[in-house]
Amino acid sequence: MTPGARVAATIELLDLLDKTREATSVVINAYFRQRRYAGSKDRRAISDRTYEVLRHRARLEWWIGNAGLKLSSRARLIADLCADQEAEVETLFSGEGHSPAVLNEAEQALAAKDISLTSPNMPADIALEVPPWLSADLRASLGDEAANELEALNQPAPVDLRINTLKADRATVQETLSKQGLEAIPTPYSPLGLRLPVPTGLQNTDAFKKGDFEIQDEGSQIASLLCDAQPGMAVADVCAGAGGKALALAATMNGQGLVDACDVSAKRLSQMGARLTRSGAEIVRSHVLGQEGEDWFAEHQSGYDRVLVDAPCSGSGTWRRDPLAKWRLRPKDLEAYVTQQTEILRQAAVLVKSGGRLIYVTCSLLASEGENQIESFLAATPGFKVISAEQSWPKISSMPFPGPGPYLRLSPAKTETDGFFIAILEFNA
Repeated sequence: MTPGARVAATIELLDLLDKTREATSVVINAYFRQRRYAGSKDRRAISDRTYEVLRHRARLEWWIGNAGLKLSSRARLIADLCADQEAEVETLFSGEGHSPAVLNEAEQALAAKDISLTSPNMPADIALEVPPWLSADLRASLGDEAANELEALNQPAPVDLRINTLKADRATVQETLSKQGLEAIPTPYSPLGLRLPVPTGLQNTDAFKKGDFEIQDEGSQIASLLCDAQPGMAVADVCAGAGGKALALAATMNGQGLVDACDVSAKRLSQMGARLTRSGAEIVRSHVLGQEGEDWFAEHQSGYDRVLVDAPCSGSGTWRRDPLAKWRLRPKDLEAYVTQQTEILRQAAVLVKSGGRLIYVTCSLLASEGENQIESFLAATPGFKVISAEQSWPKISSMPFPGPGPYLRLSPAKTETDGFFIAILEFNA
């Protein structure tokens, strides 16, 4: 593909993303599956530019508004290219071959501006790419580190791998990948993790196909490890999704015991099938919740040593991976997530044995989905008490606890992971 054709494809992708609520990675993958003619370098260049425009969305729109130009994918890309000092915008918009049409008069005026993503005239929330309605909550939740965290949240995320200890060890997988030109380094906190700057070719490696590792953020690995699931235990993952944490739990249990991976979505659970086969985690069972006439929670009351609630949430801790998600989130969405979390916690609580633990996890940076949610749960649910995550920390990491406790908060700036909130609650009847 010519450079101009890549630009045209990027505009097309951005238009598609404006018309859907599907995750950015899902839309991009589907786009290229229908365009097999695009080579690997083309796909990488188009994907990288698409993500760059999404990460710079608020700042680009500020420049577009100042130029009096109507917002569009084309305008956003023009502004982004102008901010890239090496891009020859008029050459890329030549109208020749598969290149986009030439710049009109208004677009030429935009291109003539000295566009910078760090202009001192930008309002703070625009410079940090923060949705206006969510700014106050984010800043209150993040405290003095708000600016640093929001800046880190707007940077590309690395790719983390979790070693499947049922089949392999970290040193062996690291050496295997190195021989294939993939230089991975150990993650700083999780003893099971490796990190690469980009995901190039990972799923085509023999190590992946054999089930030696899964792609999983270090924060998710830590959440699974803090469950302290031991061999022989019965464990329930009640919001299992595609099963990443359920498989991690099975590995920490050395394949001994039981892991019930549950979710209300059969579609999400079905994605675990191939992963389960690769992993060799035979102790994992999947179950779709909410089937007609079923009261699964009542039927399994007091049946589990560990209950993991990785609750649906705003996903604000994962905006590095999908920067468009922040602009799709609405106040009513956040309210619905908080209500849903409260209900899931109430249901999940009945599953915990006396002496067992409930582990609450969200990939959110907001206190309303973390600390506040747990405080409300404790006030409404007798028998539960907080177990300080700091007490369990030495079992999983030699690094200092990224406190303060008693809960654990992970974040892009502080721990170089996705943003997570983790609370450990013990039940005694």
